[in-house]
Formats: sequence, C-alpha cells, structure tokens
Amino acid sequence: MAGPIEHYRLYGEPIRHVEPRFIHVEPIRERSGFHHWRIAPHAHRELHQLLLVSGGGGAMNCEASSFVIAAPAILVIPAETVHGFAFEPGTDGWVISIARTAMPGAAVSDRLIATLFDRVRCVGPVERETARQIGQDFVSLSNELAWDGAGRNLAIEGDVLRLFVAFARAGLAQEWMGASFTDAESVLLSRFRALVEAHFAEHLAVAAYARRLGVSEDRLLAVCRKRFAVPPIQIIHQRVMVEAQRWLLYTTAPVSSIADALGFKDISYFSRFFTQRLGESPRRFRSAQASRSKEP
Repeated sequence: MAGPIEHYRLYGEPIRHVEPRFIHVEPIRERSGFHHWRIAPHAHRELHQLLLVSGGGGAMNCEASSFVIAAPAILVIPAETVHGFAFEPGTDGWVISIARTAMPGAAVSDRLIATLFDRVRCVGPVERETARQIGQDFVSLSNELAWDGAGRNLAIEGDVLRLFVAFARAGLAQEWMGASFTDAESVLLSRFRALVEAHFAEHLAVAAYARRLGVSEDRLLAVCRKRFAVPPIQIIHQRVMVEAQRWLLYTTAPVSSIADALGFKDISYFSRFFTQRLGESPRRFRSAQASRSKEP
C-alpha cells in the first residue's frame, strides 16, 4: 500500500510552520541535483511555487495529471497541490516558493494574478527572450533576499510583482486572448473571488454568494471543486485566515478587536476557528511570530 503524501515546507525539509512573510528562491539544480533529479510526490502547506526551467526538461506529475516540461518552460504550482518531478540530469532554472500571506497586496487583488494561481500550469517552450528576462528577475530577487540594504522590502515586493506579471503574461496569453478569457467558468470564479474579497468579514453563507452571482449552490460548488479542488466555503475561510494573520502580525490590536473586525461576535469562536486551521491560537501565533522576528 502506498504511503501518505509527504508535506514539506521546502522539499526534503521537516514540516514546520510556514512564516507569513516566507519567500524562498533557489536554482533548480541545487535541490533537484542533490536528489538525483527525482522529486517524489509531495505538497507544500500555504506555499505557491513558480518555476522557470531554462535548460533541460523532464516531466511533472500533479494530482492525476502529467505534464512534459519542454525548456524553456514556466510552471505554476498552487499551494497544497500534490506534485513531483522527473528532471533530465543537468536541468537548470529557478524556483520561488512564497507564502500566500507574503504575496503583495497588489497581486492578491489583481484578476490576472488570481487567475494565474487558480490551477497547475506547465507552459513551454516559451520564447527564449521571455525566459531570459524572467531569469534576470529571479537573479535580482535572489540578490535582494540575500542582503539587508536600504529599501530591501520594497525591492523584494517589486521583484515578486515583476515575476508574477511575467509568469501571468507568458502562461495566460492564450487564455486571455482567446475564448477561455470569456469562458463562463472563469468569469464566475473571478466574480466569486471578487465578492469574497469584498464580503469575507460578513460571514455570508455560500447560498448568499450564489444568489448574488445568479447561480445555484451546486453550480458554484462544481466550478470551485473543478478549478481549486476545494468547496466555496474553504475559499472564504482561507481569505478570513489571511486577514486574521495580517492583523496579528502588523497591528497591536487586541485579539478581541481583531475578532470583531473580522465579523466574529464571539472571541472564543474566533479562537477556535483560527486554531482549527493553523494549529495554534491567535495569541500563540502572535507571540511566536514576535519571538521569531527577534531572532538574528
């Protein structure tokens, strides 16, 4: 009998909490070469990944689908997606792993970027000039992450946004130029995510979202499962969790005030909601993050 799917922070590393600001960039050859170019099926909790395969190639398995990697290629792997690789020896390129909560605000609210991460993508070969420019963006981001110069956070955010836009333009060009751009499912999902962004703190029932979208609950459920492999309520709860972590990280507001701001009239219910999804209470989360920020 096959064993359970492994969950890592980064492949081969022990499972541990993913820091809300977590961003990691490395060349493909470093980790894949160490593992003899074979990466067993696994998943990353709360981490999206973007890969540029500039040379070599191979194959990628994601859930029940397989993709041939024809370099130069770009790969998009949304958080929690089970995936594995069989790279050709010597394959090179870059990979960025970024926590959902580390994504720049401009990216979270942009329809193009939201569409980019709605499913697994393997696009290649892309134009070599496009691959070269994306490679330069990776080098720039890697350099910024490695030092602590003036304006570092702004530079990192700018590099991340450039990467997102470059991947979206290269990976979604056909969809946004062709029939898929106006596909009923894509439009429905875009409208749903916009509604969630506007109303997640109101704790509306899925039925209320469906009514505002003019579709049945079953239709909304089917589309969300097809694109995201999760029901609508989980998408709503994920957005609430992102906002809760931002409040806890970037403000000194009492947990009771945060609960109220996020639509929880009962602080104990907010604490249970948070703990069930992250594995620790809001107060413990804030305390742990404060301790980590003091570490050298």
